[in-house]
Amino acid sequence: MKVSTDHRAESLSRTSSSGSSLHSLSTDTSDNSENNEVRGLHSHEEYIPPTRIRRVSTILRQIATDNEALDQERVNADLEAVLRREFTVDDAMKVMTNSETPAKDEDGVSVHSQAKSVDQDTVTRVFTSVTGRLELPPDGGYGWVCCFCAGIILFSTWGSNSAFGVYLSYYLDNDIFPGASAMDFAWVAGILVCMGQILSPVALILERFIGFKMTMSLAIVLHTSGYILASFATKLWHLYVCQGVLVGSAYTLICVPALTVVPEWFLKRRALASGLVCTGTGLGGLFYSLTVNAMIKATGNQRWSLRFVGISTAFCMIIGVIFIRKRTHPVDPKFKLKTLNKARKAMFNPQVFKTKKLWYVSLWFAISLVGYTITLFSYASAARALGYSQKQASDLTAVINAAQTVGRPLIGVVADKWVGRINYTIILNMTTMVLILAFWMQCHSFAALMVCGILLGLFLGAGNVMNPVLTADAFEPSEFGCAWATLNLMVGIFAVFSEPIALALRDYSLSNPYQSSQIFAAMMFLAGVLILSPLREYKTAKVIKSRRQETWEELTQLNDKTDREREELSQRLKNYDNMLQRTPRGFLKRLVYPIKV
Repeated sequence: MKVSTDHRAESLSRTSSSGSSLHSLSTDTSDNSENNEVRGLHSHEEYIPPTRIRRVSTILRQIATDNEALDQERVNADLEAVLRREFTVDDAMKVMTNSETPAKDEDGVSVHSQAKSVDQDTVTRVFTSVTGRLELPPDGGYGWVCCFCAGIILFSTWGSNSAFGVYLSYYLDNDIFPGASAMDFAWVAGILVCMGQILSPVALILERFIGFKMTMSLAIVLHTSGYILASFATKLWHLYVCQGVLVGSAYTLICVPALTVVPEWFLKRRALASGLVCTGTGLGGLFYSLTVNAMIKATGNQRWSLRFVGISTAFCMIIGVIFIRKRTHPVDPKFKLKTLNKARKAMFNPQVFKTKKLWYVSLWFAISLVGYTITLFSYASAARALGYSQKQASDLTAVINAAQTVGRPLIGVVADKWVGRINYTIILNMTTMVLILAFWMQCHSFAALMVCGILLGLFLGAGNVMNPVLTADAFEPSEFGCAWATLNLMVGIFAVFSEPIALALRDYSLSNPYQSSQIFAAMMFLAGVLILSPLREYKTAKVIKSRRQETWEELTQLNDKTDREREELSQRLKNYDNMLQRTPRGFLKRLVYPIKV
């Protein structure tokens, strides 16, 4: 009898302690509901305790709060934060050049010493004029004219180059240069894109040596000469030198100075201005894809089309160079060996080379550009291999470029406002991969190819649009110049082999000869996603550390919190600590944490 009584007392004690534990976790629940929950715990194995429900709710609220904080940070960003988000290589050079120049306000009072206290030192050094005054950009005015001029220059350079797929298709289908193989023609495109990227640091230094308009004028001469001389080419190496080396060198000598002028006129509206300038590439590709094919068809060969491109682009570029102008003159416009040495150190910093994020960004853009080049330049040739006419092939190239005119500006807007820059870049790379594998490879009708071209054009230019802003997000102003130079050098090296690889993978024993090339291009976009993923983890970790510090301060400094609020903040701190653990599990949590980065 005594044993039974003790057993009953022990059972009552356990029940009482269980009820009090549940009550402490859910203070607003009635006694009846507690009893029901306890009974449910014993009778249903699938029952989810209130602690688990609350933990999930806490995580969801934490994600929402983190994203709201990031949105608020972007909306309320001061000039320093705005500048760093849209940083350019010209800003990096000015930070180096103006580091010892004391800026003055409108009253002539030095503001350099005050800048550090308000964290505006970078803004001060970037926008210090030749007179030593701090002059912020007008975010408009004559800047819109400069946007138009830079757009015309992109229209005439990378836009006209987007029509190379029409030339490639024509070269492959006609024995223009006896004995030349398809691979031989592919090297023309590779050399052109390589020279257009790899000489970017040289163009930046040359601009400071002879002036930006003189550099751009030299580019016009090279560009026009390259196309005119290519029209007289009788041997394949003539194309390599003229349409490859000369034209490609002209691209970098005119585009780098032009694209460094626009940011001088804008600060808060830099993203909008850059988006408008980018439309020039798509419009140029649309125009020249149609006109080049029409002239080839009318004249029976490529010669007059090359001359037309050379003359028409020269006319457009001359207009752009005449009306584009810098808002301020450099602090030290004269060339000095000391300035050259500073520029070299800024663009080749050994400390920056040791950072992993440099290679993440550079490899991502280089590999993504390989996929971009193969897709853009092979689209017309792949259509010809399926039996479509030269005109239909050029129409497809024009459609892709027309879609890029719309897609490129939208990419930056969507990334900044709604999705996050790294997130949207990964999404677009994945989308492009799916479109290539699930749509382009399965297309056999001309209508399907047109629709596929539109969709690809909307997303294909993600690398070109996002590479400068991802570089700005990943690096400090003092590191940006080196990151920019390394990125261009690596992209130039990879670009040489893009189209040769595509043509080497063709297999005419298949119903779709370009199937292997399409798979390879899709894998390049997938590889870009995998390479960019660690950068997302790195950026997410920075946000989590910042949010954890804010949560800790909120928990310790405020005494008006309820028990429920304190419990939620404590759980949030625990979640942050779990995600910041240096373990494979912590890495995966940071990698997939759904915030706008």
